[in-house]
Amino acid sequence: MVKIALLVGVSHYDSDLVPLPCAVKDVEALKAVLEDSERGAFDSVKTLIDPDRQSMEQEIESLLADREKDDLALLFFSGHGIKDDRGRLYFATHITRKTESGELVKSTAVPASFVLDIMSNSRCKRQVVILDCCFSGAFAEGMTAKADRSIDVRTQLGGQGRAVLTSSSAIQYSFEESASDLSIYTRYLVEGIRTGVADLDGDGVVAIDELHDYAHQKVRETAPAMKPKIFVAEEGFRIFLAKAPIDDPQQRYRREVSQFASGGTISEVGRLVLNALREQLNLSVEVTQQIEAEVLEPYRRYQHNLEQYEQTFEKTVRSEFPLSETTQRELTRFREVLGLRLEDVAEIERRLTPQAETPVPPSPKRYKRYPEPVPTPSVSPSFRRRWLVGLGVVGLVVGVSIVWSQFPPTIPPNGEPSPPPTPAYTNEESLGWIFLGTIDRNAELSTGMALQQGTQASITIEPPRVPHIGDTVTVTQNSLNVRGNYPQPPDYAPQEWKDTLNNGDRVVVLELKDFIEPNSAVPHKVWARVKRFSS
Repeated sequence: MVKIALLVGVSHYDSDLVPLPCAVKDVEALKAVLEDSERGAFDSVKTLIDPDRQSMEQEIESLLADREKDDLALLFFSGHGIKDDRGRLYFATHITRKTESGELVKSTAVPASFVLDIMSNSRCKRQVVILDCCFSGAFAEGMTAKADRSIDVRTQLGGQGRAVLTSSSAIQYSFEESASDLSIYTRYLVEGIRTGVADLDGDGVVAIDELHDYAHQKVRETAPAMKPKIFVAEEGFRIFLAKAPIDDPQQRYRREVSQFASGGTISEVGRLVLNALREQLNLSVEVTQQIEAEVLEPYRRYQHNLEQYEQTFEKTVRSEFPLSETTQRELTRFREVLGLRLEDVAEIERRLTPQAETPVPPSPKRYKRYPEPVPTPSVSPSFRRRWLVGLGVVGLVVGVSIVWSQFPPTIPPNGEPSPPPTPAYTNEESLGWIFLGTIDRNAELSTGMALQQGTQASITIEPPRVPHIGDTVTVTQNSLNVRGNYPQPPDYAPQEWKDTLNNGDRVVVLELKDFIEPNSAVPHKVWARVKRFSS
């Protein structure tokens, strides 16, 4: 059994196709992990950089020629994908060009049908195709769009014993960030193999479906505009691609961090678990901090991109509203540069868009009429004054009677007035602090504002809003720990759990505090000091 790979990267083009600097770096990074004897352990990994059509076709044919049934052949392509007027897919080479009317010159690109024909004629039944490309040459400053996925990849490249991985769906874009060494999709493929974290079932090998699942999860969390896909046929789903270390302490810690890092931050419970695991695995603080920084960095970049868009949109609507068509196109281009979907920024735009005042319709024009004067009887001033005084006395008597009937004073037998009613809660000592949820990062803490149900913890009170001091709230989370101290960053006093609240317990709010994690883009965290409610 032989494992062989051909990695093709096309970065430069003789025509007006946009250069893709990350393509060559993608090839180099993937080559390193596939050749590593402790990871991919491939027998042969050949790279092809900026080829023309003939050399690219020759190398693809050589990859699959004279292969045995149990061999594993992997073809990786990073570059432009282009479709013709019939929707057929072609892989661009450095000589690929289009006519003046925009039609593809087919003799300058490698058709997917050629690749399929070579694969179908090979005796090798374990074939993997990885496409980090798209089918248009759209380009945005800072991020290069690489696809217009309107091609049926499953039909054109699927088949028995094959697995085809694509960096995005058939109708979406793949992106490569100019600030990054690798494209988004390939970065997570390489990371999954290099660290072994893509070994999701912990059996010591990374199967192609596990690698896809890992890359898909990370891409969707850090670049939601992309939707990686996998197309498999029969046994292709369980092709084993690389080895992974078993019981490696750093791999185990990285896997745990990935589980607790959803949303770009680590929850309080997750921090307790990781601290205990670090001591159990005998890892240094420096090593675990480096692992956490690597795992959290893409999330924080995504939050940073959201903040950039929010700041730009806010400045734009302040200087120009309503927005012109040109400005709307520029904002759309900027959103695509940041790798954000329309859904990602919809709430930002809704919140920051000025609400136009509803115009008040003018009242219908009316013409003034002058009726004939009506004579009034003459009344003496003294009679009028006596009449008004009488009406006032009657009104005062009636008003006092009504108030007396509705709110009679409570007079005890000793004749002293009764004390004011006591509150609905007792004066028990404070239980401690509970985490209520999060609020908008840019907002100031105020009572009555909605609490967000984020990934830190589920909403713990009902209704889900910031309560007033003295409000009685109902806990809706099972086994909610009550903390003895307020977890003010960055020092974080030692955890001191004083009590536990359960679903249905009622507490009274005594004090509210909030904070933002240092160097983090997460929203405000809201905490409340409470005591038990007693009716």
